[in-house]
Amino acid sequence: MNDWNFSNRLLNNPEQSNYCIFAPDSKAEILYWFSRDDIPKQQKEAFIRVLVNFDDGCGGFYRYRAYFLAAEALHYFPECSLGDAIVEQLLNWSYLYFGWQLFPQLLVEAARKTLEVTDKKRVIKAFELLLRHTPSRLTLQSAATKLGELDAGNKMAIAALILLLDVTQDNCRRSTICRSIAKIGVGNQAAISTVINFMETTEDKNLCSKAIETLGKIGCGNQTAILALERFLQINRGDRICLDAAKALLLIDAGNEVAKDALVFILENSASETTDTFYLLGEVAALLLIIQPEIIATLENQLRIDRYTYLIRGFVYNWSDSYVVNMQSLDEIASSHCEYEPYASMVCVEALIDNKIAMKSLAVKSLLEKVFIREISFFQFEEKATENGQHFHYDDSFLLNSADRLKQILQQEHFPRIITALKEYLGEQSYKSSSYRYDGVYKLIWHCAENMSYQDFFKAWHG
Repeated sequence: MNDWNFSNRLLNNPEQSNYCIFAPDSKAEILYWFSRDDIPKQQKEAFIRVLVNFDDGCGGFYRYRAYFLAAEALHYFPECSLGDAIVEQLLNWSYLYFGWQLFPQLLVEAARKTLEVTDKKRVIKAFELLLRHTPSRLTLQSAATKLGELDAGNKMAIAALILLLDVTQDNCRRSTICRSIAKIGVGNQAAISTVINFMETTEDKNLCSKAIETLGKIGCGNQTAILALERFLQINRGDRICLDAAKALLLIDAGNEVAKDALVFILENSASETTDTFYLLGEVAALLLIIQPEIIATLENQLRIDRYTYLIRGFVYNWSDSYVVNMQSLDEIASSHCEYEPYASMVCVEALIDNKIAMKSLAVKSLLEKVFIREISFFQFEEKATENGQHFHYDDSFLLNSADRLKQILQQEHFPRIITALKEYLGEQSYKSSSYRYDGVYKLIWHCAENMSYQDFFKAWHG
């Protein structure tokens, strides 16, 4: 690629040019080109500038791909003059709003993944700047968690989460903040102390359980955490939450005697015959079997053998309903009444996916076509679809599920039809009518863009 020619490679006539930057095998070659010392800086700058200013003329789907490629190239070309602006744009897509809507979730996810592979020093600096200035607590939590994952032990990220835990009053949010601390606060003494205080003072048992779980993930070998959990078990002896505390304590101090004693106490003193108690005792017994099998042997005389067997089996096995649909039964469904029943086709689709049935028989192809037409129609009605002369009502989440089902069965010939039928639902009016429909449509067209050449996508968009 010494003779990379931007004017020939990146033409302004997409109807006649299949841009090589979107070819599946081009990315590695392009990134290698950016890593080479014998390529003049001016050429690299020019190529980055072309990528970040690329206008695909069809909804921005390929514009984003070009931009993400430029961002990833910064890892190999960190001295790029556009680096700060590129990273800032990735953060904007990841955590901010624009105009009349949130950024589509797929764009958000793609931008956040790109932050992991671009210039790390710039990303850390940009994240820390965002944490200092964002007025949104939701953005603060999300960005702090991401920063802590990218830069292990980042003190500013952990401090932001500690602050949020102190000032947030909503219990659901507190629970998610604890989950974030569990991801990035490993070994941090300030985080451990904050979570201990939260565990010891909150009156909400669910939140207390979440704090205990968090402590089990961040306090490994930490004496302050070990002593706090031992103290908790002694104070709350006999409470069902002691199981959570014992598990956390064993995680951070394997073989801890206080934790073992707490588990044995639960087994010896839980006399209720309710289903909840059975499952509680089953988990306790199974945990003891792992850490100290001989303890169970001493308790067998105190446990009825049938209950003991039930407890262990109930803990070890995961019961679930399953079914297998063979090709013959699927053909029968496809050729009979599925076109008249709103949910029958969906069941068939799930059966196709779950059982990985080859989509080759005429009956199956016919079914897929019927399903495709049906599922697309759901996105084209404002409030309800008509099914065999009757109204078929659905809620918004149904559309997201429909998009996921369609992604599983779409064939190459469906992609242009998806774009043509649904692109009009990506506007502001459609978003305000149903953001779920907008997100479902965006998800489907994004999938098409990932699996089509730019030239074919452009033609379908303008077709």
